[in-house]
Amino acid sequence: LWLALLRSFLRPMTYLIIIAVPVILFAFSLYPLISSFKGRWHGDSFQDKMMRLWSLLPSAGAFMWIYLFIKARHSVEQGLEILTFGCKVLAESPALILVGFASLAANIAWFWIWLIMFTRVFLEGHWIMDSKNLFVPDATSWWLGAFYFLMLMWTQSVISGVQRATSGATISQWYFHRLSNPAISSRTVVSASFVH
Repeated sequence: LWLALLRSFLRPMTYLIIIAVPVILFAFSLYPLISSFKGRWHGDSFQDKMMRLWSLLPSAGAFMWIYLFIKARHSVEQGLEILTFGCKVLAESPALILVGFASLAANIAWFWIWLIMFTRVFLEGHWIMDSKNLFVPDATSWWLGAFYFLMLMWTQSVISGVQRATSGATISQWYFHRLSNPAISSRTVVSASFVH
């Protein structure tokens, strides 16, 4: 649904997001500001004063968003053109969408497998029964925990790299050979890119 909306209504959706973010941030600023005067103490308590102070953060974010948009409005147009080009590529090569979902599924599956392994190995330790009950992981498992963390990052980087390489090869083939006859199916191009 998001891709279909992005393809059909790219500019209106982008400008809707650009307008909606400061409006929402300003609303997040108004609610605590108004609520701080409605309490039992009528704005005189410490909590009311802190609510008024912290309500300035979302409004500052709204003004910063507007300033950054005005400053980078030409970059927004370039980004819209890149998104339009990307939607055109995805429309003509729908198997790339499956690559994205497969990459997402692989990342999620690997993370859960890693989390199960990590908790089984790294959360080995003992309880210290002093004034407080405290669980302390064994000193020998810290290095193993660091290794597991690096293994998680490396494997997710490999999955991301395979996705980027497959997408890059598919887009390259589309760019240089999209007008050739006979036309090659999207699934064939993506599978050849993945194997490469």
